[in-house]
Amino acid sequence: MSTENQAAAASGSGQTPGKHQVILRKPEEPPFAIDPKAILSVFTVTTLQDRQYLGAAESSINDFNRFCQPRMWSVPIQAKYGAFACGADASGLPDVSAIIPALEKLGIQPPFSIVVNTLTISFTGGRTQSKILAGFAFREAQPRILLPGNDGCIPA
Repeated sequence: MSTENQAAAASGSGQTPGKHQVILRKPEEPPFAIDPKAILSVFTVTTLQDRQYLGAAESSINDFNRFCQPRMWSVPIQAKYGAFACGADASGLPDVSAIIPALEKLGIQPPFSIVVNTLTISFTGGRTQSKILAGFAFREAQPRILLPGNDGCIPA
């Protein structure tokens, strides 16, 4: 799914309407500066169809986030870690609208923003492909859904 489609899906998904502004960072724009100490949770999301891979996804959360956001993951991150499954959107990616309620069930209290990255990986040694989301939630007074693209976040 392109990040433009992700932004449209996230903004029209019914996810806490009006509370989370969706921001799609263009490659020419500066990266989002985020305080690593404000990170509350790090997550991976699979589709319900791929929920049998949740254990593998959970054990690779740091790897996925380090791949997507290498400068952000160059500093120590201390947060709650979790993996969950949800329904897929029209493109086959996990539905972005499920992330915030799932994090709240993990005990993450609003207000917070999330960073969402998309990956296509194989949990089966290349036999099948899975579309997943990887990202993190961080404390922020004005809740946002950030779609930064690869290496679009840096430590503040």
